[in-house]
Order: sequence, then structure tokens, then C-alpha cells
Amino acid sequence: MNRIILTAVPEDFDSDKDILLGPWSLIGKEDMHPHWVNYNIEPDPFNSADEIAFHAKQTTDFAESYMNKLSIMLNKVNNTEYSLTIIATDLGGNKRIRVID
Repeated sequence: MNRIILTAVPEDFDSDKDILLGPWSLIGKEDMHPHWVNYNIEPDPFNSADEIAFHAKQTTDFAESYMNKLSIMLNKVNNTEYSLTIIATDLGGNKRIRVID
């Protein structure tokens, strides 16, 4: 069975069966895999920085929305009243802080 490797290559990595999500999986292990440029690495799904920024914003908006609902549910389950502070850094390095009560 094929595996998709998301992070660092495991010791039992098999270049004939395993698929690397990106070349970062080989950082620090290049000497163990000298022919890594021939490995099956999935292509980048984005065509531009603008496309990456668009999807990053969608992902951030979803995560913040989910965290809001999750914090409400966890407060209810645990009989607490904690607020949720989200500190996010956008692609330009700008931080924004949002407190959800």
C-alpha cells in the first residue's frame, strides 16, 4: 500500500511506494536519499502567491469560526467561562489578536 508522507521521511521510507508531499520531508536526510530529485513528489497545488493568500484566509476564517464554537461547547461541558484569544500572523507577518468572549 502507498503512503503519503506529510512530514519527515520515516526510517522505512520506500521511494517506490511512498509519495512525498514536499521536499521538506527530506531535510536533514538528503545524504540517506541521494536520488531524491527522482522521487514522486506531489506538485504544488497553487499557481501564485495570491492563490495561496486566498486559501490561507479561507483556512484561517474557518479555523477561527470553529474555535469559537468549540470554546463555547468546551466551556459548557466543563462548566467554565473562559474566553478564547486567537493570535494569528498573516502571510505579510502582521499579527492580529482577536478575543472571543
